[in-house]
Amino acid sequence: MNSFLIAVGASFLTLFIAAPATFAFTQWEFRGKETLFFTSLVGRMFPPVTTLIPIYLLMKFLQLLDTHLGLILIYAAFLVPLVLLILREFFSQVPMEICECARLDSASSFQVFIRIELPLSINGIIAAGTLCFVEAWNEFLFALVLTSFNAKTAPVVLGTFVENEGMIQWGALAALGVCTVMPTVLFMIFLHKFLIKGLTLGSLKG
Repeated sequence: MNSFLIAVGASFLTLFIAAPATFAFTQWEFRGKETLFFTSLVGRMFPPVTTLIPIYLLMKFLQLLDTHLGLILIYAAFLVPLVLLILREFFSQVPMEICECARLDSASSFQVFIRIELPLSINGIIAAGTLCFVEAWNEFLFALVLTSFNAKTAPVVLGTFVENEGMIQWGALAALGVCTVMPTVLFMIFLHKFLIKGLTLGSLKG
């Protein structure tokens, strides 16, 4: 349940931040737009372990250790650049003429975003959301270091599942492993059509 709540929360928060930001990067013209966009991707260039100590100290200062909110915020921070990179291609493929016609009909930028950009980019949004869920569900390092009991996730429990005597409980470990894998498998089964469309759209032109 902890893994599910954290993965869903991180996915929704990531999309809530990244989708409007992508709309701004693709629809608005402002100074330093490309520089700002590529600067936002810098966080993905460093291994997560290099930021572990400062993040731990920050979570401790904010009293967010061993909380769902703490992990959700951290996962979203690492996932937003990835979703920006994915959604930028989809949002840029929406014809500018449609958006311009909507603005001529007195539609605000918010209305263009909600009524035009989001529906036409739904495949990319679902694909990005699925990838966010899978990454947040499988993340191990931060969940291991920043949680102790209340927010411990399934990968952490799976990696530390031993008896008091130090013997591995193979039966319980196998059952827990299946339960850990099943949500990701079910996501792929029910959303694979959207995922394939989302990841292949724009790969061919002409």
